[in-house]
Amino acid sequence: MVLFKVPISELITQQQRKFPNEQVPLFFKLGLRFILLNGCNIEGIFRIAGSKENIRQIRTYLEGLPVGNVPHYGPNTDPVDLADVIKAYFRELPDCLLLNARYHEWVSVLNLPEKDDQIIKLKQLAQALPSPNQAIFYTLLKFLNRVAFNSDINKMSFENLGLVWAPNLLWTNDQTNMLELMATSSKIKHLISLIIEEVDKIFEGIHDPDSGDLGTEYATLKYKIVGHTKSVQGLTWSRATNEIWSVSSGGLVRILDSRSGHLVKTFDTKGTKLSIAKGGNNMWLGDGRTVTIWDVEHGKKVHEFPAFGLSINEIDDTVWVGGEGNLLHVSPTTFDIVKNTPLGNSLVLCMVHIPQLKQVWIG
Repeated sequence: MVLFKVPISELITQQQRKFPNEQVPLFFKLGLRFILLNGCNIEGIFRIAGSKENIRQIRTYLEGLPVGNVPHYGPNTDPVDLADVIKAYFRELPDCLLLNARYHEWVSVLNLPEKDDQIIKLKQLAQALPSPNQAIFYTLLKFLNRVAFNSDINKMSFENLGLVWAPNLLWTNDQTNMLELMATSSKIKHLISLIIEEVDKIFEGIHDPDSGDLGTEYATLKYKIVGHTKSVQGLTWSRATNEIWSVSSGGLVRILDSRSGHLVKTFDTKGTKLSIAKGGNNMWLGDGRTVTIWDVEHGKKVHEFPAFGLSINEIDDTVWVGGEGNLLHVSPTTFDIVKNTPLGNSLVLCMVHIPQLKQVWIG
């Protein structure tokens, strides 16, 4: 299969004989998946160089596959070598992924003074890309965004990824003014960093958020909750709003969109907090002495009652609050205690509800 140094449209045409709905090269898509599973924690992934011999062998293997055959990356594949192969694919395209003809339009984005205006222009440029280029770009960006969220380990921040990837994604064939090229090269690095960081905003309404998903079956770091200055004591998920709610030991609440990882809201409940749960339409917080109930939309406390409350869980039509030797069942609407179950000398620190079995496990 002809793979390198051919137009994207030619490769996709070959591939669609077997996979008619696939607009992203399979070697690339599966390669990103492999790196996500096996190389996301490697310091300097995409920056450090692989083995020239191993890179040659991977390229030979890929180009030797018959059209329609799905590539396989096994345990002997080094993620660093594969990362170099993927970068080489983009670098060797006859026309860059973002199109040589639109080089100056991309570069001029950073001349706009406001970030919101930059994102609007980037959205327009992304929409104008040919369909395969757009799909490939989105898949790559979603992947690199996930790599950057693991930068505490791999040291590949948005800036470092922009530095590495900029020359592989956008260039001009006009080499007459070297001073201008040197000046714009720094802009392109900043531009690619911005696009990786803001991929969800740029492609909102263009691509389904899940269309760039690589379908990894193992746990990898996707988003980080940042901004807490004290330890995070509790996390819970709001199904109704598709949000992750977090609270720190100092009482700071931070709410994130669970699909994009973007911050939705933050407010300070003041004072120590040790647990968090959703009950009805409200947020329930426990501190070991008192359970407080908060209106999330307005960030205001609406009720409180004395309870140990290190474990709180909404189960069926009541909120269960673990105590010292007892378990309170509280109405999520009126906040009345509808039942008090004695547990002897047990101290309830955690609980999990299994609806299918109609069981609640308490620890």
